[in-house]
Amino acid sequence: MSGSHNAHSNLGPSAAHRWRDCVGFEGFYEVSDQGLIRGVDREVFNKGSGCSYRLKGKLLKPRKDAYGYLITDFWTEGTKTTVKIHRLVLDAFVGPQPDLVCDHINGVRDDNKLSNLRWLTAADNLRSIHAHRAASGRRGVRKGKADGWVAYGTRNGKQHHLGVFPTFAEASEVREQWEDKHYV
Repeated sequence: MSGSHNAHSNLGPSAAHRWRDCVGFEGFYEVSDQGLIRGVDREVFNKGSGCSYRLKGKLLKPRKDAYGYLITDFWTEGTKTTVKIHRLVLDAFVGPQPDLVCDHINGVRDDNKLSNLRWLTAADNLRSIHAHRAASGRRGVRKGKADGWVAYGTRNGKQHHLGVFPTFAEASEVREQWEDKHYV
């Protein structure tokens, strides 16, 4: 299945993209150099009925995780696996690098084009992250859903809610104190 092929011409404009097997899911799913994901045509066995049926390949619709990254669910042999699309792109087109992290060069977490992704060490990625500021102009501070400003921080892969504040300045101050404590 690997390589550039158009076995799924029913998938519309995506057929012009370069497609590769998703590493670890060969024969089930493919990823494009533009960050699209599709299932491939395959025979599926239903354990309950004991019958097999043909499953037509189709584009998958990703969703965002809590951090704004695009994810999707893969089903293989009755088991669901949630995968991050940016890692699938780099794994397929550059090669897996389990000791490195995926960096979105432009800082846009849902832009999974191959040209926007690269492998970095965790330390280099942290430096890259600081180069991208949040929409508020301050990393770790965002406008709350209701009134107020939310301060938050991420440490060891876990997001920490630092509080909701009436002003941007107060939220920024709390975030700065948190950074001083955790990034020294």
